[in-house]
Amino acid sequence: NDISFDVSIMEESAKASGLELIGPMMIANKRILIGDHKQLPAFNENAIKRIISDGKNIDSLFLISLLEDMGLSSGIKNTLNFRSLDSNYDESLTRNIYKYFSLFESLSETAKKLSLRNQNSFGETLNIQHRMHPEICDIVSNTVYEDKLKTNKDHIEHCKTTIPFYFEKSDLIDLNCDKAVLWIDISDKQSRTDLAALEKDYTNNTEIQIIKEVLSRLRCYDSSKKYSISILSPYQNQVNLINKTIGNELLPKNVNTTEKRKLACTIDSFQGNEADLIIVSLVRHNGNARIRSALGFLSDMRRMNVMLSRAVYKMVIIGSFGLFSRWQEINLQADTRSDLSPMDSEFLNNFVKFCRPDFEMMKDTSVDNQTKKYAKVEFISSEKFLEVDND
Repeated sequence: NDISFDVSIMEESAKASGLELIGPMMIANKRILIGDHKQLPAFNENAIKRIISDGKNIDSLFLISLLEDMGLSSGIKNTLNFRSLDSNYDESLTRNIYKYFSLFESLSETAKKLSLRNQNSFGETLNIQHRMHPEICDIVSNTVYEDKLKTNKDHIEHCKTTIPFYFEKSDLIDLNCDKAVLWIDISDKQSRTDLAALEKDYTNNTEIQIIKEVLSRLRCYDSSKKYSISILSPYQNQVNLINKTIGNELLPKNVNTTEKRKLACTIDSFQGNEADLIIVSLVRHNGNARIRSALGFLSDMRRMNVMLSRAVYKMVIIGSFGLFSRWQEINLQADTRSDLSPMDSEFLNNFVKFCRPDFEMMKDTSVDNQTKKYAKVEFISSEKFLEVDND
């Protein structure tokens, strides 16, 4: 057709496949792609990965015949490496399929390599953020971005003087603290013989009871200002149960959900959004024998990155850190490492290393709770909310 533009700008490009990006790229002389391939990928990317990981799933001759029938030029054939059918052909073909399906990621990595070689690059990584409290930024930067993501200096000063929330006296000791990241910890099932698995059908009612306690104690220093809140969970079943059992009547009058959303949302549906206060329900609490079945979505670096980077002023995580810690140790063994991709394995290791010193501080009974000093994450025990098996 005759449609053309001087510039096309594509937002959230990492969530689009190459097939979806090619249209707006072809109708402009200059293309600007904006996105983060370390957050949620294009729809069905993981399925495409699984299919092309086995060359037997790809009928190379059939694919080439289809493309030739469509009038594929020899130049494009060479670009895609459709030149010969030698023993290395199928492997080369599958690499190209993934490269062009996850186009933004491929372009980002190529641009990064050019920059590292001090060559002219067509891409740039933005490493200054203006949204999150710097303590929230630190956990994301250390676990996902090689400690290269920094907070704008003016925003750091703003966060020092802006503390919107506090909590009235609660059964959760030390809930009312100054840290931007709070973790209300539920003991790992494998570390306690008297504790049953708390998750059922991707729901966790104990975490919902803790959420109710947090919301019922939530207050704002300035009741004249409006603040936003959202509860995030990786699992739709937990989101549905939260929205069914918790109403907005527990919230202060000046605290509301974002953009007329329901109180709880899945992590996937909340990418690109933010809230002044984020409460996270991790759900997973089990004794499953494989890391993928034990951690589920919590082993996915990109989904965890979205989860950890939505809060502006305060993030309250509810769940079992011991589950992460135990599987991080197991995952370091060579015979189980293949259960996770290198990217997910590195994230799990970084995440546990970042949080573990403060987790050990919480467990240290030789230090009085009032004198404990948490460096990065304030851990709080949920012991009073746990139902133990006395049999």
